[in-house]
Amino acid sequence: MTSRFGANLRPGHPDLLRDWLVTAEGLGFDSLGVSDTQSLYRETWTSLGIVSSALERVPIGPWISNPLTRHPAVVASALATLDDARPGLVHLGIGTGDSAVFNIGLTPSRIAELRDYVVAVRSLLEDGKAEYQGKTLLLSWPGPRDIPIYVAAHGPRSLELAGEIGDGVVAGTGVSPEQVEKVLSVIDIGARRSGRTVEELDVWFFTTVTVSTLGEEALELAPLGTGRNVGSRHGGGHTEPLFPLPADVSEKLEEVALNAGTDVSQHGTSDRTLLRRYAQAVRDAGLREHRVASAVVGTPDECVERLDAAAQAGAENVWLHMPGYFDPNYSEYLTTVWNDVLSKLK
Repeated sequence: MTSRFGANLRPGHPDLLRDWLVTAEGLGFDSLGVSDTQSLYRETWTSLGIVSSALERVPIGPWISNPLTRHPAVVASALATLDDARPGLVHLGIGTGDSAVFNIGLTPSRIAELRDYVVAVRSLLEDGKAEYQGKTLLLSWPGPRDIPIYVAAHGPRSLELAGEIGDGVVAGTGVSPEQVEKVLSVIDIGARRSGRTVEELDVWFFTTVTVSTLGEEALELAPLGTGRNVGSRHGGGHTEPLFPLPADVSEKLEEVALNAGTDVSQHGTSDRTLLRRYAQAVRDAGLREHRVASAVVGTPDECVERLDAAAQAGAENVWLHMPGYFDPNYSEYLTTVWNDVLSKLK
């Protein structure tokens, strides 16, 4: 099974970020993104402007942005500017919002707001004009641009929307065969509303791979490395789940959120003190096996087997969420995971 792999990198110091991106491209990654959460890490668009010229072949863009921190005309102009420097090698990943919006006192956008935002950005890029929130927006300079927009989704409504309006989808729901098949079927419902099928979309599955060769600390914190950590989802709970949890597990996860003092504004954190506290709370609640089961964790062979099964079910494109516990050693993380796991699936 030949799969494609992407990775999102947190915008650390520009010199570090450049090194991580160049490492990923050199290894063979097919697509890259820079996380957009301005209160936890450096600003995304500025970082992209500084480092993207170091790449030769791999598409790059914000991964994942939101409709609240930037006006659609600003984002459309920024995308077109980056596209001038890297024609055909730019993309936008966008969802309803997470730590970027929580840290400025807002809550994630509604599904309808995400729809309007994506439609406005695309219209500005294609036609230089859009109707948005009762106003006419203009963007006169870029001319027609075809820049793909990937919609991040987790719940059934957002997955359907992603299938309907996205050029691609970023699904953060897990990579078990059962999860993959269900996600693709829901995306297909939305895709058919716009006269397409899921097979015509570029669908990526968002997860973390924690291979045993990364060391003991990585395995200890692996339960949190699922792209949807305890504090962000089970403490915040701002999206309808596609796979509802059993009542006893849900109650225990609420216990974890309470005992760990989880904070939705810290989703994506690399603070090891917080991560260790979350991991301990997971163990205390007896949920370690539940959390590991929803991630890709184990020996190289076990991780290869897990991802191959996902690919057989339809998840041929896997996007790595960079685990906070490996910051700032992401070049080491990428190299280990590529050599021990991903390269065997190419």
